[in-house]
Amino acid sequence: MVLYFAYGSNMLLSQIGKRLKNPDLSPCCVVYAEDRTLIFPRKSDKQKGGVASIEEKKDDKVFGAVFEITDEELKKLDSFEGYKKGCKNNRYEHREIELKKEDGTIIRAITYVANKKGIYLPSQYYMNKIIRGATECKLPETYIQKLKRIKTKVD
Repeated sequence: MVLYFAYGSNMLLSQIGKRLKNPDLSPCCVVYAEDRTLIFPRKSDKQKGGVASIEEKKDDKVFGAVFEITDEELKKLDSFEGYKKGCKNNRYEHREIELKKEDGTIIRAITYVANKKGIYLPSQYYMNKIIRGATECKLPETYIQKLKRIKTKVD
């Protein structure tokens, strides 16, 4: 089994469940990545704007959900995220990062970090997916409010 940290639209249970063909998938815990911030460095026509990644930023936090998935499910996610081991032109790369639970317990999980660095506004459509996922996964209300304040482009 693999611990996978979702911080973007993959927190939306219907989306990740469909992608992994596992409609009963649910997060095992809420966590945050310390000294990281949410960014939108890649453009997606499908999502109508910028799509999420994380980068280092002192004194910030990115909350998300950890899912316990199989190696085969991780391979399915890889195809959706544009990752292929050994490929030089991946859209995203695997990163194992340290995360904290609300009680301070530290865990490590795999996540995706974008290769391309640009600055794009996410669409309201895409941000709504992230916000619905954050709500479904029971992220802290203060963080959900922070997500709602992210500037979006007009769809």
